[in-house]
Amino acid sequence: DYTYRIRLANDATTKSKDVVFFDSLENFYQEPEETNPTLDSDWYGTLKGINISNLVYKGIKPVVYLSKIESMNIQNHHDLKEKINGERVWIPYDTFVETYGLAAAKAIAVDASKKPDGSDFVLDLNESMSFELYMSAPNADTTSVLDPKAYNNIYVERTALKESGGDINEIPQFYHQDYTTVHYRVVSDIDLKKVDATDMETPVKGVTYKLRGTSDYGTVYEEERISNRNGLFS
Repeated sequence: DYTYRIRLANDATTKSKDVVFFDSLENFYQEPEETNPTLDSDWYGTLKGINISNLVYKGIKPVVYLSKIESMNIQNHHDLKEKINGERVWIPYDTFVETYGLAAAKAIAVDASKKPDGSDFVLDLNESMSFELYMSAPNADTTSVLDPKAYNNIYVERTALKESGGDINEIPQFYHQDYTTVHYRVVSDIDLKKVDATDMETPVKGVTYKLRGTSDYGTVYEEERISNRNGLFS
């Protein structure tokens, strides 16, 4: 399992309101006219949960939407009221889960624009907000790629508030930054036991083993392990 932490941070001269986050899960598109991802993910995880507690702590009443549209280019689908052939692109969380199940979600939107009383939430100077997506990787690597990767990219829609000469300038923005790369790693723990060579049964404690090598992913290991009172180490 793995987690995406999605965060918006203001600088010292900017406030934010009307904030909505979008994520087409593990798809990265650079341009709106692209019909295929700029970088193809080798594998795709499954959405297992969403943690919006930080948004609630900030005084926001977040509204979560899910979509079952695969490989969505968010740049063409960031209207929460959009419909295709009479069907909503963005479906409220509870309705989606009851109808399709959470694992069917291919994209997520989080509307962080309002307070519980319905008024606008404004993120102050130098403040940040965040939420987390809990994901589950495939049970097996079926890609035949030496270093399988997934690429995830977040979009933010907001109104930036900048003060100039006593006036507040409201600047509508929709933007994304660089993508996140997630590597699929096949790992395992191997338990070994050191026994006395004279009977091949009696555990031997305190034997030090030096483990050196390079994994198929290029990771260099140089570690020491000491057998415990049962002769075991891993």
